[in-house]
Amino acid sequence: MRKLIKKILRESDDLDWIRDTCPINYEYLLGKALHFQPLIDNGRDLERILDLLRNLGFKVVGSLRNHNDIFDDGDLVEGLYLNPTDNVVVWTGEVSYYSEDYKEHISEWAGTPVEVLDGWETLEDYI
Repeated sequence: MRKLIKKILRESDDLDWIRDTCPINYEYLLGKALHFQPLIDNGRDLERILDLLRNLGFKVVGSLRNHNDIFDDGDLVEGLYLNPTDNVVVWTGEVSYYSEDYKEHISEWAGTPVEVLDGWETLEDYI
């Protein structure tokens, strides 16, 4: 009940109820980026998120596969881009460290404007 009230109160337009009642899926997330504030700073949280993305059909490769190396090197994860070219999850470290805006950073990297979603809010019911 509390979550329902919270969702009702945060509706920002007439279509929010659709987003709140439709389960998250591959097609919805493809080509978008998930931005995390606070940043992901531990393997447990990152693994829960990556498990969900794998189950939806995204590929987790490279340093994300052995993500403990990310945190061992002192990095934090600010964003995950769900690349539509190859379905691979691409991670971004702390871009604010370089005085960049995450949306600008990921759009420049992708070569196209990228819709950025609040990662924690988008995934809160699934992880």
